[in-house]
Amino acid sequence: WFVGGQINLYHNTVERHVRDGHGEETAIIWRGEDGARRQLTYGELHEQAGKAAAALQQLDVQRGDVVGLVMAPIPETTVAMLAIWKLGAVVDPIQVASGPALIAERLSEAHVKLVITTDGVLRGGRLAQTPVADGGTATMGKAVVDQVIAAGQTDVRHVVVVRRLSEEQAPLAQVPMTPGRDRWWHELLDAVRPEDIPTTVQTDAEDPAVIHYSS
Repeated sequence: WFVGGQINLYHNTVERHVRDGHGEETAIIWRGEDGARRQLTYGELHEQAGKAAAALQQLDVQRGDVVGLVMAPIPETTVAMLAIWKLGAVVDPIQVASGPALIAERLSEAHVKLVITTDGVLRGGRLAQTPVADGGTATMGKAVVDQVIAAGQTDVRHVVVVRRLSEEQAPLAQVPMTPGRDRWWHELLDAVRPEDIPTTVQTDAEDPAVIHYSS
């Protein structure tokens, strides 16, 4: 009913608050099950989401593309979602505890071209596992995404991996990374220059922002 109206969820939730002088105010307080605590201001969210948007754009994410989030509830999940919206792209959030079959179905149906996941998930202080087709288990997160892609059931071309585990829990060098396909989130963001950060895309009122499956 607002013909010609445009909007961007990233602008509405973060960018305008920074513009209006609220950059130093707290936007997110996160506490992990191990007692870890992180707090991000609107300004920090703005900076991180801008860098993430630039990194995703360099991996050819464009307006209207669908990006899969196979992640646990950590601050980077919010940053990733905001970055996707900044580009005018679409978020496909998939529960990290979903098994390979369900993840494959949702990535395939949404024509996801890039997935953001974590190197692992902590549950009860331990690495969380999920059942897989051969009767065994796999670590939730990247290991399951790897299986889905290896089965050839998706259009995924890039996997971005957020470092969630400590060096003791999973040595960085031992996390399997496929050359040309897999990238570390922190390395991508560290390489972004201020001039790389894209302007926020103005999306139409009827443009999709999230593809959300019910259970």
